[in-house]
Amino acid sequence: MIQRSNSDLDVEERFTREGNRLRESDLDRIADAYRELLQGVGEDTDREGLRRTPDRAARALEFLTQGYRQNLDEIINGAVFESGASEIILVKDIELYSLCEHHLLPFIGRAHVAYLPNGK
Repeated sequence: MIQRSNSDLDVEERFTREGNRLRESDLDRIADAYRELLQGVGEDTDREGLRRTPDRAARALEFLTQGYRQNLDEIINGAVFESGASEIILVKDIELYSLCEHHLLPFIGRAHVAYLPNGK
């Protein structure tokens, strides 16, 4: 059996960790807010196609904001180590998923990081 590190876990495994989940009472509050938003734009939240939308939207927001509830030490998982390298290190095309705090819309991108190791 192959032992996998935290970085090898798929999205579902990372998200099902209890530390990444919101309390049910918080999810209910978020769903109520989505219900209010939908009603505010004139939708009938009791119609068949929208009945569960506030709950689905609350779960989607929970997923999109799970990074706020993640533990940095668990994510790093001992990945900082001694290095004799003296030249610049460049890591390219790191997938980036985030949520715009001004519009609450998700965005996707790529990041590039360059650093001098300085022993680590």
